[in-house]
Amino acid sequence: MTRLLVKTLLRKKTNFPGKSIFLRAPAKLNLYLNVLNKRKDGYHNLSSVMQKISLFDFLSLHLNDTGRIRLFCSDIALVNKENSAFRAAEIIKEKYIRGLGVDIHLRKQIPLGSGLGGASSDAAAVLLGLNKVCRLELNYHQLMLLGSEIGSDVNFFILPESFAEISGRGEKVRPLTSALSPEYLLILTGEIISTKEIYSLFKPGLTKYLDNAKLIKYSLENGDMDLLKSLFFNNLTAVYYAKSGKAERIFKALSDIEGCRFFLSGSGSTAAVLIDSSLIRQRAESAMDKLGVKCLRVKTCSVGERR
Repeated sequence: MTRLLVKTLLRKKTNFPGKSIFLRAPAKLNLYLNVLNKRKDGYHNLSSVMQKISLFDFLSLHLNDTGRIRLFCSDIALVNKENSAFRAAEIIKEKYIRGLGVDIHLRKQIPLGSGLGGASSDAAAVLLGLNKVCRLELNYHQLMLLGSEIGSDVNFFILPESFAEISGRGEKVRPLTSALSPEYLLILTGEIISTKEIYSLFKPGLTKYLDNAKLIKYSLENGDMDLLKSLFFNNLTAVYYAKSGKAERIFKALSDIEGCRFFLSGSGSTAAVLIDSSLIRQRAESAMDKLGVKCLRVKTCSVGERR
């Protein structure tokens, strides 16, 4: 269908001022992150496995006839045109609903600079929400082309599946099925460390790590928790460790707990402890309480929880 025909059809059916939609944007964890070589475009190629978890930002989209995009956020510092949610609305408006306006109300729960993908998830939620409320009928492939214009992790949040294998600069997403629904204790340090800075400091070494993404896929599909927890990996950990003021004490305290499996998500600053027993959870919570570090228990985010 040509763009001209799409616009003609939209002019006939997008008279939707007053329509609203409410959305939840889930956070993510990188169960596995192997940053590879730097690309000519400045990004890095990577191999990763991501999981959506039950920590959410909350959004509502309200259509109006002002022709403007307006963003309202619980964190006033995020009210700007560089906000990923604003950019997502801008792309949809420019391409498909030029005459309409939209008010975006965003309540942040996913901490900034936490490595949990909040900004990317917000953008994906806006793309999905406007697609639905404006009846654009864009398929996942079309939405992911738009998502690639916004950020590397957006496409993961566009797809409904809880788990996916990630490649390229993060825009290539292959959904995974899972017989597991892991739960985690998030270690929320409160630190905000720039993703761009972490990647700029990362130097691919001579050591070549085994690409265990395929093994994680196998462990998820076959419900092998013992295998999964042996494969958690993030080769940005050393860079984050060097930049963080809290990582040394936190990682040591967790390492001292027998049987505790934990890993860094993304470029930090959140670590996740796999809860495979109540004893592990209690000991990790106690250790973090002594350090004055906040914890949050989360589970795997199912498809139905996103709306």
